[in-house]
Amino acid sequence: GKFTFKKLPNGGKYSIMLDEADAGMNVSLSIIDEDGNQVDQIRSSAEKEAFKYRRLAEYSGSSFRLAQNDASMQGSLFTGKGKLKEGGHEILLVDESGIVVATTTTDKNGDFVFRSLPQGNFSFVLASSDEALKVDVLVLDLEGQMTKHISSDSRKSLFSYRDMEEESQEVMLSDAFICGTFNVKDSIPGGEYMVILASNFGKAIDTVLVDIFGEFRFSSVDFNPEQLLVINDCMGQYELAVEVVDKSQATVYQFDSKSQPKRIVFKSYDYEDRPEVSADAVIQNTNTDSVNVSELDENKNLETGNNNNNWLLFTFVAVLLLGGGIYLYKRRQS
Repeated sequence: GKFTFKKLPNGGKYSIMLDEADAGMNVSLSIIDEDGNQVDQIRSSAEKEAFKYRRLAEYSGSSFRLAQNDASMQGSLFTGKGKLKEGGHEILLVDESGIVVATTTTDKNGDFVFRSLPQGNFSFVLASSDEALKVDVLVLDLEGQMTKHISSDSRKSLFSYRDMEEESQEVMLSDAFICGTFNVKDSIPGGEYMVILASNFGKAIDTVLVDIFGEFRFSSVDFNPEQLLVINDCMGQYELAVEVVDKSQATVYQFDSKSQPKRIVFKSYDYEDRPEVSADAVIQNTNTDSVNVSELDENKNLETGNNNNNWLLFTFVAVLLLGGGIYLYKRRQS
């Protein structure tokens, strides 16, 4: 029943906050200096004003951090009776803006995997029908070692639930082409800036890259005016014009970043390409110096010549020993 706060901040006035369910308990708090000596003691029975009681779920963090070395996540679903071995349950990874950055579904064993993780703060979204299930997630680094353990039992604020079926919106145009143009004066680095087409619920539909002329194009998508465009924030300095055309190249809808700014979300990305981690192999990066092919051939020839010389020497010694043995045997006989 003991608890400890370490590395306390210097100065300031503080209070102790506990869950409202523990309001009837007596709490004793000892303050210890760097030398381990008790310098003060606070009791809830004597200093009630120093203790406050709230629903601590309101104060727990609503997102978790993925660091640079976090490479993948593995998780499972559980019922009150044990692991749920059932496929088709969808799990979304959502950033702090509510944008879905990755999605996966459980396999027939009730397991799911997220690979090539981005850096940043995230939370999980599941279907409302899965709210009674326990979710258990392991975050693994590049070497397959666990760096975090996340459970819906202990971190409820990291898991939210909504009706996934509501995200099926009415389609205005099927097999549409969404063409965007930034008003760039000069060429820009092509293939570096990402554009995500997302539903108004934040679920990613498709992803393309901006070319050197500041243009991008989504092909054969189902378009709805409620959809969003999520773009690298470095492109926010340019005006954007978007045109939606059908198969006959006729324009059916258009908007721009000035007239409808809410349709376009600019945010930073710190994605990195990561190798997939297997359970039986660890990917290691090694630096090798360049070697001339002719030098390799020459070294190989030298090695072959040395082997031939060693073989001749061995044969000569063996013949010499054999001849000496025969000479000694005949001399003893005579």
